[in-house]
Amino acid sequence: MSRADPEASFLHPNQAHLTQDPTVPPAQTLSNRDVVRVDNGLSVATAQRLQEFIDETLDYSLEVVNSFRVPRGFRFAYVLEKGNRYNMLLPFDDDKERQRQRDEQEAASISSPPPDSSVMLDAMNELLREAGTIGPILEELLGENAILYELACLISDPGSNRQAIHPDIVFQPDRIPLVARFVSLQDVDSSMGPTVFLPDTVSEDHHRKINDDAEADEML
Repeated sequence: MSRADPEASFLHPNQAHLTQDPTVPPAQTLSNRDVVRVDNGLSVATAQRLQEFIDETLDYSLEVVNSFRVPRGFRFAYVLEKGNRYNMLLPFDDDKERQRQRDEQEAASISSPPPDSSVMLDAMNELLREAGTIGPILEELLGENAILYELACLISDPGSNRQAIHPDIVFQPDRIPLVARFVSLQDVDSSMGPTVFLPDTVSEDHHRKINDDAEADEML
């Protein structure tokens, strides 16, 4: 058992109604409650490899951006509270020759070669294959033709400020416009500023309240 397990949901005693019912299929929980927790999404070995790759990729991306060889928007997406926090875009390109040529162009003018991104495909395969932990859930909700919109890593280093609770997109009735999947690559406990999710809040009323300073605090 990891240290994160005993406090995985970080609920107060009066919040028992927010706990997840393990007897309900994950896709049904996600559809009904707007958020679902899925344990053991990646193997420990793949998670460790992916964490090492991301650490190396962050160093590499900062180097090529800070030396003005690559526009920042090619490596990093928007993130709230930018101090010590990154929303780093991750490579996902199975055209190895095209990727090799691009990497060679970048590597020709910097001190270190780009990290090997093969672990990205290994991780996506574990998550999204037919017998994966996430793929069947997404297929049930979105069908086989869902589009991967963004593949990124949120990195919050020590000293970063907490982000205010916020929706990622505006509310859209009668459809599922986006499913965001967060995969933790390490044990997370309450001292690390874990991400907070609010079940049962994907509604027009909740979105209106969270964007109204007079009502947001009361709702939360």
